[in-house]
Amino acid sequence: MEQFLKYIVLFLMTVLNFMIYASTNSNTENCIVTASTANYKYGAGGYKLSSIGNLNILIVFAEFSDDNYKTNDTRWVKGQAPQNMNKWIDQTWSSNPTQGSFTHYFNEMSGNKFKLTGKELHIVTNKTRAEYKSLGWERFDIHKELLQRIDVSENFSNYDHWRLDSNYNHSNIADTKIDMIIFVWRNIDKDTQVKYSSDLDFGNNYGDLGRGGNIWVDSGQRYISTATWGSGVTVRNYFGQDPFRIALHEFNHYLLGHIDMHNGFGYWGMLADWGTKSYTTNAFEMYQLQWAQSTSFYTIDVTNTSVQTITKTLNDFLTTNKAIRIKYGDNKYFYIENHQKIS
Repeated sequence: MEQFLKYIVLFLMTVLNFMIYASTNSNTENCIVTASTANYKYGAGGYKLSSIGNLNILIVFAEFSDDNYKTNDTRWVKGQAPQNMNKWIDQTWSSNPTQGSFTHYFNEMSGNKFKLTGKELHIVTNKTRAEYKSLGWERFDIHKELLQRIDVSENFSNYDHWRLDSNYNHSNIADTKIDMIIFVWRNIDKDTQVKYSSDLDFGNNYGDLGRGGNIWVDSGQRYISTATWGSGVTVRNYFGQDPFRIALHEFNHYLLGHIDMHNGFGYWGMLADWGTKSYTTNAFEMYQLQWAQSTSFYTIDVTNTSVQTITKTLNDFLTTNKAIRIKYGDNKYFYIENHQKIS
């Protein structure tokens, strides 16, 4: 009877969509990273970037000089910086960050364990899209040109503080490789019949900066890797789907891993798939990134035949980091979370 009840509980949890686990369901319409499957270490921390400590990044808002899409839209008037540009990330960390910023998001999700800061810049290309196309340039070449212009006045040592020793293992030591740059493009080709998205290699959002090699900065002292798992991500259309969420999603791949770490369509999570309405962290992600240890969960082990009872109240997950975790095999868990939209 006891075993039967255990299976009933697991069945109901599945039917009610309480199961939050890394799904292989991956609609990649708005996400391009490597599709290979990795051997993940459960609860190991950040994959290609440390999930614990301080990280300082650069966010570049870029536009083509001939962009004529929604030129007077107040969110991003052509030739000007986006209206909310300075609200994307804080330059210095505090426990009271700009609401809705990257700094605020990771303060909330990590319980102040991951302190993300950075700088925002706005830049306009020197050439038109047609000129880039005639030169045979693509995303990598365009990013290289812009970054070399930025290099004239920007000290990239501000963005070099971590060394990747191996997957999940990081040292807080500068290694000459820039940690993270996020490019957010105003528009690629919504204003023209020319397919610049494909012509210039902007066919999607990417977990890289163009896959064309290294870009050297700071008089050759440091480099920006444009490879997959390199030094950055690309978001292609500010006026498309929520650009902040897309940038956050692509960045989070560096913390959590490949496409097979996506949550299924309609779920909530840092790597929730296309179409989701919420990108709050879930219990699996929080545990994986070491933002909540096993003591944060009320655990039931159904592989154990003894009767186990939980009498604790399950309050809002995000503000308490408390969830019920049911173990049903070796590194196999169901999570139950209570979300009350408090935060």
